[in-house]
Amino acid sequence: MTTNTNFYQEAQQNRRNYNDGNTSDDNLLLMADDGEDRTPLLRGTDERSAVQDETPSDRSRSPSTHCHVPEDKFDYASRNRLIIVLIICVIFMIIEIVGGVLSNSTAVVTDAAHMTIDVASFLISLTAMYLARKRPTQKLSFGYIRAEVLGALLSVLTIWLVTGVLVYMAIERCINQSFQVNSLEMIIVASCGVFFNIVMFFTLHANVCGKSLPHHGHSHDHNHGHSHGGSPDSNSTIINTEPLVGEIIVGSPGDHAIKPKKSQKNINVRAAIIHVIGDFVQSVGVLCAAILIHFKPNYKLADPICTFVFSVLVLITTITIMRDIILVLMEGVPSNVNYSQVVEDLLRLPGVRNAHSLHIWSLSLQRTALSVHIAIDSNRDYLTVLSQVQDMLRREHSISRMTIQVEPYDEFIMNSCENCRRPGS
Repeated sequence: MTTNTNFYQEAQQNRRNYNDGNTSDDNLLLMADDGEDRTPLLRGTDERSAVQDETPSDRSRSPSTHCHVPEDKFDYASRNRLIIVLIICVIFMIIEIVGGVLSNSTAVVTDAAHMTIDVASFLISLTAMYLARKRPTQKLSFGYIRAEVLGALLSVLTIWLVTGVLVYMAIERCINQSFQVNSLEMIIVASCGVFFNIVMFFTLHANVCGKSLPHHGHSHDHNHGHSHGGSPDSNSTIINTEPLVGEIIVGSPGDHAIKPKKSQKNINVRAAIIHVIGDFVQSVGVLCAAILIHFKPNYKLADPICTFVFSVLVLITTITIMRDIILVLMEGVPSNVNYSQVVEDLLRLPGVRNAHSLHIWSLSLQRTALSVHIAIDSNRDYLTVLSQVQDMLRREHSISRMTIQVEPYDEFIMNSCENCRRPGS
C-alpha cells in the first residue's frame, strides 16, 4: 500500500509540474473499474480534494481504497449445470447398458460406452473448474486458471479415443457378420437417448451468456526505461494493470464507459456441449437404424454403418474446441482480438508516437492479457496517456489484464531496434 501511495503522490506531482501548478479542468475520480459498477469509491466528499489530501495512514484505514477486494470469480452457474448433466448422464448410462444387452445392439452398447466416457469427462471438467479457483502461488503466479483448458483438452482426447474404439467394434461386427438385433428394444432405448440428450443440451446451453470479468488491481511504478534487457531510465514507467478496482481516470464517468465483454461460455461447458451433441447425433442415428431394421430386417448392416457415419461427425464437432485449446496453450492472440487494430487504436491516442513489444494472449478463453511499450512525446503527461490507453483497451478490446510500459519517444532508437518493429513487418 505504501508503494501504491508513493506512486500516486509522485504521479500527482508530475501532473502539477506539467501543468505549471494549474489543476486540470477534468475531474479526477477514483472509480470502480467494473462495467456494472461505476459508483465513485469516494463518497460524501469532493473527489479531487479527497484524493489529493488523503494521507497514507488514511488510505491504509480505508477499506474502499484497498487495491484488492473480495470477489467471487467461480462460475457457479457452469458448475451447477455440469452437475445436473452429470446426474442425468449417469441415469441414462445405466438405462443404455441394460437396454443394449436386451436388444443385442452394438450401436446401443457402444453409445452406452460413450456415455461412460462422458461421465468421466464431466468429472474431469468439474475438477478442473475447482482447481481454477485456487489462488496464485509463488510457483504458479497465474494460479490454476489454465486447469480448465487442460481439463477440456483431456475431455476432447477422450472423445477421440472412444470414437476410435467404436469404429473398431463396428468394423469387427461387419467382418464377423454379427447382426442379431432386437429392433423394438433398440427403438425404445434410442428414443430415450434422444430425449435425455435434448434435456442435457438445453441445460448446458442455458449457460451461453458469459459474464464480464470483475476488475480489481492497481498500478505500480518500477522506473524502467526503453529496454529489451538494457539499463533503467527514470523517464519511463511500467504500469502493471490487473483488472482495476481503484484506477485513476481523467474525465467524467460517462466518457469512460467500458464495453461489456463478448458473450463467452465456460470452456468446460463448451466441451460438455460437444459431448452432448455427439451423443445426440449418435442416438438419432441409432434410432433411425433401429426403425429401419424393425421394418426392413434385411438392413441390419445399418447398425454398424451408423456407427461409422456418426463417429466421423463426432470428430468433426471437436475441431473448433480443440483449435481454441491449442491457441490458448500456444499463447496465441485470441480470435476475438485483432492485433493490427489494437496497434492502430493505440497510435490514434493523443501523444502516443509508437506502440511496440505488443503481446496479446489468453490466460483462459475468458481472460485476455496484454503487455505493451508505449512511446510518448516528452511534453506529454504520462499519467493522462496511461489512463487513456487503459480505458481504450478495456472499452474497445475487452482486455482484462495488462502491463503497460510508458517511455519517452526516441526516433533513432525506435527505428533501429529490431524488437520495436511490429511482427511480420
